[in-house]
Amino acid sequence: MSLIIEVQNLKCEGCAGTITSKILALEGVEKVIVDVESSAVEVSIEEEAFSETVVTRLSELGYPVLEIIMELVKRLNPMSVVPLVR
Repeated sequence: MSLIIEVQNLKCEGCAGTITSKILALEGVEKVIVDVESSAVEVSIEEEAFSETVVTRLSELGYPVLEIIMELVKRLNPMSVVPLVR
């Protein structure tokens, strides 16, 4: 699952580096991509339950969350995919 989160105070690549390293250190976080221009942080997490931890940690680091823009489910259960029959 991926979250795209808009945060405050994201001003430079140093901020991006801090966010990346500190959020990647959290349990359940698989990947972090930071876009300084849009003040957005994309975080791939194992389960939805980890999203609250990510939001809390961003605030603790000085990057309060303005909005969770999008939640994307990136993993499909192969058994739930129905093949097209022609």
